[in-house]
Amino acid sequence: MAHGVSAWERYMSYRIKTKLDQIQRPFLLNITGAYRTSPSSALQVITGIMLLSLKLEAEANYIKLMRLKQDIILDEMTYKAEDYEEKAIGRSQHPAIFFEEEQITTEENPIKTSQLNIYTDGPKMEQGVGAAFCAQDEQGQMIKSWQAKLNDKNSIFQAELIGIREAI
Repeated sequence: MAHGVSAWERYMSYRIKTKLDQIQRPFLLNITGAYRTSPSSALQVITGIMLLSLKLEAEANYIKLMRLKQDIILDEMTYKAEDYEEKAIGRSQHPAIFFEEEQITTEENPIKTSQLNIYTDGPKMEQGVGAAFCAQDEQGQMIKSWQAKLNDKNSIFQAELIGIREAI
């Protein structure tokens, strides 16, 4: 229903708002199991579901501000698009196409790249699942280490993430 809402929301008449309420009401009744005579506003409060016309208006304002980079005015207050951060998009190129050699090394004694080097691991073997990390200074001296045995139901990905979280 929100497709193109930033274009047509400006022309939302009382008739359209009423139609949206009529569409939303049966869903509210089914969610709550209330009687047909229950007021829609009470059902919205009970379920915590916003009025559909207000939700669409909020979505339209978000699209105008964040995606279309248009300033919006609400209740005599101006929201400028340049005041809001853009969402981080990650890599601009696929790692297989653009790969820097110093990102990953397979050498036995890797070159230390900073004052603090942290190594993490999350293995899953016959003995169980674990997570660990160690931190070394620029001379290669271990300054901090941590390890833990996890539940056997944990996946290797969960173990890796736990190791990274603890290192951070």
